[in-house]
Amino acid sequence: MAKKLKEIDKKLIKCKECPRLVSWRNEVSITKRKAYLDENYWGKPVPGFGPSDAKLLIVGLAPGAHGANRLASNSLLEGLVFGARIAEDIAKNLQTWEDPITPDPIEILISPSVRGKLQRAMSRGAAVVRSEKSLKETLVTLERLKDASTI
Repeated sequence: MAKKLKEIDKKLIKCKECPRLVSWRNEVSITKRKAYLDENYWGKPVPGFGPSDAKLLIVGLAPGAHGANRLASNSLLEGLVFGARIAEDIAKNLQTWEDPITPDPIEILISPSVRGKLQRAMSRGAAVVRSEKSLKETLVTLERLKDASTI
């Protein structure tokens, strides 16, 4: 993998696939930012994927003094390379799916006369904010509604 990344780095530095981006890179290497006036400016894609066995990927778009020191400049290519690596890892570690449970052929409908009481009981006693006491009270209500709940 490390050898492949070095080959990709070499190709990346020479890349001229997007004429607009190449033009911009060339322009910023000549018309430098104030902070870099006295510096030799690279003006090409910044290579470097880091270790080939990295567990974390951080990507960005800007070259050289325009951001490579922050997040790298090869985000699309990095996304492609590391996206493929992530997909391989997911496929390798994906747990097998079990057959879905077959639905019960008996359908139970809730009586309209009970629906409102049931909704209020569940909202009051079994919602996100709940306690042992509220759950017990809801259970009592559910038991009381059980016999009247189907049609």
